[in-house]
Amino acid sequence: MWTHRWGQVICRFLEAEGYVKSAIRLPRVSPPKTVIRPMSPANVTQLLRHLNPHRFTGLRNQAMVRRLFHSGIRLMELSGIDVADVEWPEGLIRVRGKGRRERYVPFGTKTKVTCPP
Repeated sequence: MWTHRWGQVICRFLEAEGYVKSAIRLPRVSPPKTVIRPMSPANVTQLLRHLNPHRFTGLRNQAMVRRLFHSGIRLMELSGIDVADVEWPEGLIRVRGKGRRERYVPFGTKTKVTCPP
């Protein structure tokens, strides 16, 4: 699929080479905005049931799902968290968002229990 920019470049090329008298002005078309529906608490509970808390990966994944659901942080923000970013006594996690902006996000007691320091 062509982007608007490539369409404009091709039209200007055709004009410069004499294939058309004047470049066609293409209107910019924005894709429709879609609203992403959040998961319901029942869906999250169902997802957590499938993660084995007796294995490291299951425990890790439970902590990640809880963190995403309770705080609403982005997946890329979650993947950028290091151990040094977690402040256990205060119950805060330093998150680096878009544009390298930092902010602190609280985490609840269930998340604390899932992944103790």
